[in-house]
Amino acid sequence: MNHASKKIKISALILLTSALLIVALNAGVYAQTQGSVVVYSSVGGTVTANGTTVNGGTTNSYNVGTVVNFNAVAGTGFQFLGWETVAASGANITTVNPLALNITTATCAIQAIFVSNTNNTATASTTGATSVTIFGSIGGTTSPAGGVTTPTTYSNYTIGTVSTFQAIPGTGFKLLCWETATAAGGNTYTDSQLSLNITGASAIQAIFVPTSSSVTVPTVPEYSSVSIAIIAAILVAATLGTFVIARKNKK
Repeated sequence: MNHASKKIKISALILLTSALLIVALNAGVYAQTQGSVVVYSSVGGTVTANGTTVNGGTTNSYNVGTVVNFNAVAGTGFQFLGWETVAASGANITTVNPLALNITTATCAIQAIFVSNTNNTATASTTGATSVTIFGSIGGTTSPAGGVTTPTTYSNYTIGTVSTFQAIPGTGFKLLCWETATAAGGNTYTDSQLSLNITGASAIQAIFVPTSSSVTVPTVPEYSSVSIAIIAAILVAATLGTFVIARKNKK
């Protein structure tokens, strides 16, 4: 074997070894496992992941072993209540925000729960046909059904009427509340059957949580018929007291 032939064989061996090494490295890169996080839409606020706004109903892929910071941003008239996550290992709920979510090999679903700051009086200012948009939720379904990937909009509602919606918890879940949003603001209802006064275009969502969850809907300012009666009684008593004192002073 001459010297030139030997150099060619050595060069070929080096190239072959390099090629095998590159293939091995690329295989390692492409073998990097990724986990999927499905983000549900939420009535009353938005969500960011590592500082970037993520749309509800989207599926986002991240490398397994990484941590993604999800931040819930409440809209006007709403407050953040908690995060709900569901994976193969089960469902969890936490009030920590932002949430540092460790990505595992399993697909995970996440939803930010917002509730209204006050219960607004719903009054219809117009007449005619309108729509109700129903958001899908982790842990249950509704009738009519809400959309998970994209909220479902129904256009067969009439302003000034009352319509009924039913929340149906899935196995291992219970209804926390209904959340509604209209031009007048938001309202929270805890009955599984929602009788909604249609005042105009509305968005609604049934919020379900694990049956073991201790998270509750916070009390929000509102004037019920009972509280109004109590306030009226206090005002009457105060007026009478002022009148009696005035009479005594005149004497």
